[in-house]
Amino acid sequence: MPLPASSNLSYVGRLRYIQSIHEAHPLKGPDYLAGRLLPTLERWRCRLLPRKELHQLQSQAFYYYLLARTMHYDETFTSVLARGARHIVNIGCGTDPRAHRYADALAAAGADILECDLPPAIERKRRMARSMPGARHVEYLPLDLHDDAWP
Repeated sequence: MPLPASSNLSYVGRLRYIQSIHEAHPLKGPDYLAGRLLPTLERWRCRLLPRKELHQLQSQAFYYYLLARTMHYDETFTSVLARGARHIVNIGCGTDPRAHRYADALAAAGADILECDLPPAIERKRRMARSMPGARHVEYLPLDLHDDAWP
């Protein structure tokens, strides 16, 4: 199922994966599982990314904003689990593999996660994440907040 033309899910997923395989600490992104949410050919393109293209991505502020945002949400995620949350709702989850990266923490806390996004995006994620760690702790809900039927 193709994603909507206006979607930036593939771009963000691609950046997440690139940060995890091409950067060194402290700029190494934690989203190594984002590659499993990309089509195989795209995953290989990221692995074989020319240095010039990597430098171009690194020259954009969004590249580092995404990394900072990821780290902030990781801290929030682990913090609420540590405080006893048993259910987490991730609205606009896109290509975020956090639920799978923290599969052990979710299991230890007895927690589960509901991931929500636009129907084509959530269907693609559901299909591609089937074999990822912690898949049994993740439920999916197609959700379009712009739908007039939404209460």
